[in-house]
Amino acid sequence: MDVSIFVETTFDDGETKRRNIGQLRRAPDEFGSENLGLLLDEAKTLLRRLQEAIVQNQVGEAIEARRKCDGCAKQRAIHDDRGRILDTLFG
Repeated sequence: MDVSIFVETTFDDGETKRRNIGQLRRAPDEFGSENLGLLLDEAKTLLRRLQEAIVQNQVGEAIEARRKCDGCAKQRAIHDDRGRILDTLFG
């Protein structure tokens, strides 16, 4: 059995992004009470990836919204494109 897990985000402007956050594989001979559902390590990894996808989309949308000048409605230039690290409860 293969399970693919995706996050699909629809933004206010109508754009939709789809991101694969995980894939699980279980062989038929692995089905037992100890392998039923998500294992703890798998769940932690999926939750971390889900949190990462949501935060990246939220931050990206917020940045794009603030790039528009309130006075003339032009896009402001980007002066700093360094990466940022944001720690949240789930990764």
